[in-house]
Amino acid sequence: MHPRGSQNAEAELDGPGKSEQVARVKAQVSGGGAACRSSWPYLRTPQSIYWLVMAPICGLQVFLVFTPTPGWLRVSASAVIALTLIGYLRGYVRRLILTPEGATLCTLLSRRFISWQDVRRTGTYVPGGGLGATPYFYITVNDRQPEGRWENDERTLQVQDQAGLEAAVAAYRQGVSTEDRTSCRATRV
Repeated sequence: MHPRGSQNAEAELDGPGKSEQVARVKAQVSGGGAACRSSWPYLRTPQSIYWLVMAPICGLQVFLVFTPTPGWLRVSASAVIALTLIGYLRGYVRRLILTPEGATLCTLLSRRFISWQDVRRTGTYVPGGGLGATPYFYITVNDRQPEGRWENDERTLQVQDQAGLEAAVAAYRQGVSTEDRTSCRATRV
C-alpha cells in the first residue's frame, strides 16, 4: 500500500498546524500554483509525451493502411490507430473537474458528481500494492479506500495521482474563497 494510501485529506489538515496548512494551500491557490488547477486528466503522463511516443507509431500505421499491403496488415494497422485514439480519449478527455460545489468526473458520454459535503475520504493508493505501479487519487463517499481502479462509479471518482492534485482537492474542500480561485484562471487546463 502506498504510504499515503490510508490517510484521509481531512485528517491531514487536522491537528495543531491546521490553520498553517490551510493558509499554505490558500497561498498556493492565490499564487497561481498547481493547487489552483480545477481540471485534471485521468492519465498523469503529459499529452506531449503521449504523442511523442504514439505519433511515430501511428505514422507508420497510416503508411501501412494506404500502401498496397495484405488485408490483415491493413486491419491490424487500423486497429493500432483506433486504439491510440481511444487511449487518448480515455486518458485526456476524461477529466476530474473540481468546483466549489464538488468534484465531477467527466467523460464523452457521462458525468458523475460528488458534493464536497458527501465526501468522506480522499487519498492516494496503489491498486494491488505493487512496486512501481501507478498510484491513483480517489474521492469517495465510502468509509474505505477503493478496492481497485475499476471501482470508479457514482460513489467513487479516481484518476492517476498527479503533482498538486491532493492540495487542490484540499483547497476546494476547505472552501477557498472565490477571489483566490479567480487569480488561478490563467493556469487552468
